[in-house]
Amino acid sequence: MLADSSLLTVRCETHDDVVLDFEMPDDIRVAEYVQVKAGAPDKLWSIADLCKRENRAANTSIFEKSFSRDTCAEALRFRVVTLRPVTSERQVLTYPIGSPGRAPHDEAMAALQNELDRRFPDVHSA
Repeated sequence: MLADSSLLTVRCETHDDVVLDFEMPDDIRVAEYVQVKAGAPDKLWSIADLCKRENRAANTSIFEKSFSRDTCAEALRFRVVTLRPVTSERQVLTYPIGSPGRAPHDEAMAALQNELDRRFPDVHSA
């Protein structure tokens, strides 16, 4: 909060591991839901890891659980924080928000979106 004046509140273990509330330009409020995965296996994170369901049950993957929190009035962002790196084709997810390569039309981001849409066609967030 000292380094980013747009960060208004930090809530731990409420709706997610951490929820960050931001006030952006033009009085736009953004809530960022953060999943912390410190006990991850000793391997690179992949889309398969984010989409893996527990006992094949619906709404149990990290991806589905995060998007199920899309119930508030603010704009939302979702983040997973881990000690482990990601696979090379998902390296774009480690870039800061707003940096080159993170735009929806960027090839790597579009491929990621297409893969998630294919795996979970009914999971959406504005």
